[in-house]
Amino acid sequence: TRRSFESALADFDPHIVHFIGHGSFGERDGGRRGVVHFVSEDDPEGYDPVASDDMRDLLANNRPMLVVLNTCEGGRADEVDRYGGTAQNIVRRSIPYVVAMQYPVSDEAALAFSRYFYERILE
Repeated sequence: TRRSFESALADFDPHIVHFIGHGSFGERDGGRRGVVHFVSEDDPEGYDPVASDDMRDLLANNRPMLVVLNTCEGGRADEVDRYGGTAQNIVRRSIPYVVAMQYPVSDEAALAFSRYFYERILE
């Protein structure tokens, strides 16, 4: 949930934030925006869509060195608003490294990416 994400950031002050979940990119608030989908507080089967601007603001007080968005379209950008995407908006928070997928990705591919990514970091 959004609340548990905020609480974890405050409690742990992490160097790496890895968000694994659903993401999308489309019309929102009068423009094209990236969205990550947290689990809803009220309905464990539902989603709480968090726009790219809001995701950026969630990281405002705890700037990790790396954010990994293991979501569909987390790295997608709009031709008009280059900072409308989730990854691009997070970069605006002066986070030095953001890794994200531009297109839809299968669960299997997302898991394989995570394993490979962290194996390489640990070398």
